[in-house]
Amino acid sequence: MKRGLKQSNELEEFLKSNEPNFVELKDKDRCCGFAGSYSLMHPYISKSLLDEKLNNIGSAGIQILVTACPGCMMQIGGGLKAKGSFVEVLHFVSYLNRIL
Repeated sequence: MKRGLKQSNELEEFLKSNEPNFVELKDKDRCCGFAGSYSLMHPYISKSLLDEKLNNIGSAGIQILVTACPGCMMQIGGGLKAKGSFVEVLHFVSYLNRIL
């Protein structure tokens, strides 16, 4: 949402006001390293960015990660799965469906 729609606070503000267990991730607005074909063209940099994101997720102690980015869902979800993590990655719309 931040890069494509130039909107960066709406999703987070909604989650903060509706999710009692909301946890803010460190460096939440940094890229996960997927960025379309970037992860294929620059795999080492992509992996480095992903590892940083996964470390921040692990440090936050969360059970569910909500994002509006399909690329982040694939990159982060795959990285978490490869590490044997049980953190669930949900698209914002799927999260809404779950709580409504």
